[in-house]
Amino acid sequence: VQLYKEMVDYSNTYKTAKTQGCIHLLSEAHLLVRAALMDAGQLEPGEKAELLEAFKDSCGHLGDCYSRLDSQHSHLALPYYKMSGLSMAEVLARVDWTVEDALQKYERGLIFYINHSLYENLDEELSEELAAKVVHMFHVAEPKQLPHVLCSPSLKNINPLTAVSYLRKLDTSGSSSVLVTLTKAAMALRMGDLDTYRNEMEIHSEMKLVSGFILEPRLLIQQRKGQIVPAELAAHLKDTQPALLVASVLGLQKNNKIGIEEADSFFKVLCGKDEDKIPQLLVDFWEAQLVACLPDVVLQELFFKLTSQYIWRLSTRQPPDTIPLRTSKDLINACGHYGLIYPWVNILLSSDSLADKNYTEDLSKL
Repeated sequence: VQLYKEMVDYSNTYKTAKTQGCIHLLSEAHLLVRAALMDAGQLEPGEKAELLEAFKDSCGHLGDCYSRLDSQHSHLALPYYKMSGLSMAEVLARVDWTVEDALQKYERGLIFYINHSLYENLDEELSEELAAKVVHMFHVAEPKQLPHVLCSPSLKNINPLTAVSYLRKLDTSGSSSVLVTLTKAAMALRMGDLDTYRNEMEIHSEMKLVSGFILEPRLLIQQRKGQIVPAELAAHLKDTQPALLVASVLGLQKNNKIGIEEADSFFKVLCGKDEDKIPQLLVDFWEAQLVACLPDVVLQELFFKLTSQYIWRLSTRQPPDTIPLRTSKDLINACGHYGLIYPWVNILLSSDSLADKNYTEDLSKL
């Protein structure tokens, strides 16, 4: 451990020069500690703990080197920082922020590490100050990634005004313009600026908005501590544009951005229902899946879920908790690929005794 510390101290002479010499020396020190750890059977617990601490420290130093040097191996900053046990905030605290903004250059290794960390749902929320620094970093180095970065739960504390100011500077002439629009709308919603939110959402067609959500699912669905958490934008769409929300989640599923069970769980959490309660919005989603004509294996499960729900509502005379997005006629017209409806069904449904509209609709769908 003492030899390792001396090697680290000596490597500091190479730090400002940005040469490979620093990496070579620290790699030797890292291998020295790792070899000692692999042969730690005869060591006392205290000595082993000291070696382990030195190992993590060496990983942190190597992460610093690879994040600072613009080399073909700069991506190694990610695994070394991971092995060091440092949090994202601790890594960012090791960055030299003293350079003036106009002269600041962020190397690929650091960008690579931060970008991957923001995608990994680390359950780590950066402070407003660090979040602003990360946003500025991507504005300078990877502006196209900025909308994705802003959707990370780790940047929850970013000032929405700061985020919008950077988004407005982006070139939106490319295919990601809808993603920039949706991100600005999400930030406007956070600020309670509903006028700006509506203006942004009206720029693109519904199908275009769906494609934007497919590009960045975290605008709607996030994960924290392994649990699905609907984003604020999803909660707002539930109340204002449920059809867009259903179409977007269906788009996510068709593009393998969300699983079947995850989608079901999302709608239950969003609607505040228990695991055994089925909100109408989830039924709307199932009906949208039906229209989309999914693979046969999934289709059988879907038929079972829908028929079970229709039968339960019919038997208990339980009306849907929200107005269904599709009527039985909509489903009939959209599901012709499943075959024709038997004539006796139409006769049954035309009976005058069926005065309850919800009952008639569910029976017709069944």
